[in-house]
Amino acid sequence: KAAASDPKNPIFLNRAGEINHQIGQYRDAIHYYDRTLAVDIFFKDIWLKKAHAHESLKELDQAEATRAYVVNRIKEYIDKANVYIEKQNWVAARDELNLCVIFDPEQIDARFNAAKLKIKLNELIDAESELTEVLKRRPTHEPARLLLTQLQSRLQKQRQIRGMMTPQPMDI
Repeated sequence: KAAASDPKNPIFLNRAGEINHQIGQYRDAIHYYDRTLAVDIFFKDIWLKKAHAHESLKELDQAEATRAYVVNRIKEYIDKANVYIEKQNWVAARDELNLCVIFDPEQIDARFNAAKLKIKLNELIDAESELTEVLKRRPTHEPARLLLTQLQSRLQKQRQIRGMMTPQPMDI
């Protein structure tokens, strides 16, 4: 019902796909997954659900093609980011890595490299957030832990300097 009342809402469309998937209506599930992806292509999980629905229908070629799309999309973002890094176009590289992370939040290396670029671009708060997310998803990521410690020290110094520069109220 919700998908019918708001036909461009990817959350409702995805939910309609999931419900159809759960009750074995795989063709309808694929229909709703396709509609969701038409509205917002950045749902990696929906691509994988769609692949599973194709598998359930014994459409193995479509299932494999859908999974390959996911892998190729991630690789495309990373490859583009690497080209931009070689050209020292830090903003474009950061943007490609951000797209990769939006598409697949589990891309830890892309998230870590995006954080490094954000530091280079002086987007320190965003970098801190990315590094925190890397460690939340992979607590053993030592390079992220080390970089986060260094970054937090740098941020603390900046906050102290700002605090000293803030005019203090005068006693009258």
